[in-house]
Amino acid sequence: MRVLLFRARRKMEGILRKHGFHSEASAVKRRQDLELKTWMLELAADADPGGPLPDPHLIWWKAQLRERLAAGAKATRPIRVMEAISLGIGVATAVLAAVYCRASPSLTP
Repeated sequence: MRVLLFRARRKMEGILRKHGFHSEASAVKRRQDLELKTWMLELAADADPGGPLPDPHLIWWKAQLRERLAAGAKATRPIRVMEAISLGIGVATAVLAAVYCRASPSLTP
């Protein structure tokens, strides 16, 4: 059902566009496309076309290294979270033990 509605809407938009009617969404998209085109032209103007291009193998190696580092960070995240939690529990236990030892007269030296 959704596919049929999508196709009908696209067909209606095409008919309206053909006769000079534009929807608000298409106007927003055209404005975004214009902003993107302007940004890309500014970026291209700022680029240094005379500089040498880096070695493609180096670019590939760096991308693979970034991917491996990201995968390693994702894999070790639960360990780092549990380390932080266990550190907090250890500190809380030490504080409670110190408070209990001071409060109990039989345990003080």
